[in-house]
This record gives sequence, structure tokens and C-alpha cells, in this order.
Amino acid sequence: MAWWRQLRVSNGRAVNDRLQPIISDLRRTGEVLAERAPQVASSSCLDCAGAKSPQESLRSGPWTVPGFRIETELVDVPRDRRSVRLVVIGPLSLFGVWQRGIRTIGIGLLLVATSVAAWFVPMLAHSGGWPGYLAASEIYANYWATPHGSVGQLLLGMRTNFDELTGYVAQSTGPMFALLLMYAIGRVLAPPVLRVRPRLGILFVWIIPAVAFYSIVHIGNLGYVLSILPALCILGAASIEAAASDLAGVLANRISARWFAVGLGAAAAGVSSVMFLGVAGPVTLHEIRDVDREFTGALPMVRPNPVDSTLVLAFDRYRQYDYYLPRYRRADHLVAASDLRQDRLGRATFQVPAAIGTIVLPDLYANSAETPGRVERVTGTDGAVIFVAHVQAGDQLRVGPGYARTVGH
Repeated sequence: MAWWRQLRVSNGRAVNDRLQPIISDLRRTGEVLAERAPQVASSSCLDCAGAKSPQESLRSGPWTVPGFRIETELVDVPRDRRSVRLVVIGPLSLFGVWQRGIRTIGIGLLLVATSVAAWFVPMLAHSGGWPGYLAASEIYANYWATPHGSVGQLLLGMRTNFDELTGYVAQSTGPMFALLLMYAIGRVLAPPVLRVRPRLGILFVWIIPAVAFYSIVHIGNLGYVLSILPALCILGAASIEAAASDLAGVLANRISARWFAVGLGAAAAGVSSVMFLGVAGPVTLHEIRDVDREFTGALPMVRPNPVDSTLVLAFDRYRQYDYYLPRYRRADHLVAASDLRQDRLGRATFQVPAAIGTIVLPDLYANSAETPGRVERVTGTDGAVIFVAHVQAGDQLRVGPGYARTVGH
């Protein structure tokens, strides 16, 4: 249930959310492409680190770490071209590379440098050279460091990020499963248990780097819980086994531990199902239907606008609008608010391009600006709401979460 819920929760568009980041990164050029360069480079490093010759594959089968078998198809992370790969598979890949010897590492680094240079050099040229790349990287870093990062906020920021991460896990798996994970920390991952079952130690390599990264930088998106969810499921299963054994021991084995395990598993699955089906909030069927309803109402109000003179500026739903509005995407008239340079209030100033007379903000939801200028609220027949700014060349649009106003030239 946890896997299915996570795959569905990405705004009800699981396949879209899996494919669109890759498609968008390949299509979008200039500064937007430049900001992904470190992630693609790390991806290439991990590909080379995990690669094996055909002879090695025949001898060893799936990629392995001593005492633990890693089936990459189970997680499907190596096909992901995002930074989460570095967090999840990075420590495992580095461990495997270290065992291959210095000569293999040197050859691998040479292959990585060659493959990265093949796309990095043309990308720099297309992005305005090294200054353009640095400017795009600064925008990307400021977006995450200012509102989310803990570097400037020290322990307070890490606590906030960690609280959000644990909240996401509890929402994704249900409170019963979350309690089992808490029980596992002291019972399953205790040193005496790990000496008897050393294979469980790989969970440290899997979970701790990801939790540390998300606590320092910020998890960013609820879907990234998928990067550690398989490890949490393994840990939860081990916790059920241990708890069932402990309960049976307390009752002097009058009731088999197997029945306790079945009961605990059924209780965890039942609570998770009730939360998904009957509770309104994040990671629920209620949210998925709300998002579907939002797009059903908003898209018909956006599409009639002429592409040549209209620009769509989207916030949290940018990927979905990028998918459902291909005409605006192909004309480069679809902009992500997160790509704009933001101030300390999380607001950005957007310079209206030439020939643009209308800017549609489909997921602004509300406008707190006291003087919005030529930004108006448009309500559809089914209650859907979008905001539209009537502009001309030379104008500026000040935008942020729940805020939009025009500034004349």
C-alpha cells in the first residue's frame, strides 16, 4: 500500500512525474539545463561505478555488496537522473568501487571525464559560457539555501527539515508503521542484533546518508520519500518479526509468534489504508482527487489564450502544466517560478518579454498583494480559479507564493 500510495500521490500523475523531469531536462536549454549539470555528472559517475563487464555479470549476477544482494530493478533508482541517485546509491556504489582496486578506479574516472565532457562543454557554450553557468547555479542554490537550507540556520534549520521528513514518512506509511520503525531503531538495529544478522547493517548505508542530506538541504518534494521507502519497508518487516517474537516470549509462546506477525502486519496495512481512503490531507485519495479536479477546471481556462501572446507562469504544478500544455512548452512560453531569482521573501521580478500581452498564473490560488495592478482573478463555471495579468512589453511582474502584481515601465 505504501508503494502504491507514493506512486499515486504525485498529484495523481505518477507516470508524468517520473518522465517529465527527464524530458524537461533534455528539452529545456540555457540556464535551466545548466542548473542540472552537477546532478547529471553524479549520475554518470554512478553509472560507471556500478557498471560491470559481461563476463563479470555472468559470474556474479546482480550487483552485490558482501552479505547483501542489491537488485537495482527493485528500487528503479539507477534510471533516475536526479540528485537523489547520489544520496541513495552513491554510498553503495563508492563501496563497490573501492573494492575493485586503484587501476579500475583510474579507468573509471577517465571514462567519466570523457562522457561528462561530451555534453558539459556544448552545454556551457549554449548557456552563455562559464558566467551563464555560474549565474544559473547561483539561482538554483539560492532557491534551496534561502527558504530550506540549514547551512545558515544551523541546528534550527536541520530540526525543521528533519521534522518535515519524518512527517512525510508518517503520512506515507501511517502511524502504525511509523511506530514499528521507532521500535526497530532500538530493537532491530541494536549492535547485538547486527552481530547476528549483519545483512541488516546495509540499511545504515542506505538510510543515514539520505536522512542526513534531506535534513541539511531539505527533502524538497514528498515523492523523494521513495528513495528510502524500500529500506524502511525492510526495516518495518524486521520490526514486525522482532515484535512478534517478543510478544510470544512474554506469553511463554502460548500463542505462536507467526500469529502476532500476521496481526501486526494486518494492523499496519489497515491503518495505512484507512488514512489513504478516508482522511483528507497530503498523500491521500482526497488530495489526488482535489488535484485532478483542479486541472479539470483550470486547463480549459488556460488553453483558449493565444500561444503567441500568452505566457504561462506556474509554481508547484509546473511539471503538470509543462505536460498538459505542449503548445506553450514548444513556444518557450511556459516558465517555472522556481527558476526565477528570488529575494528573502521568496518573491521574484519577472521581466515581460516582447510580444507578450497576457501572463496566466494557473496555480497562484490567492493573491495577497494590496495593489495587484493589472492582475485579475478569473473564476470558471465549476469554481476553478486562475489569475491573469494583462501586460505589455517592458512591464515587470512581481510574483511569489500567493502574491502577484504588475509594475509598469
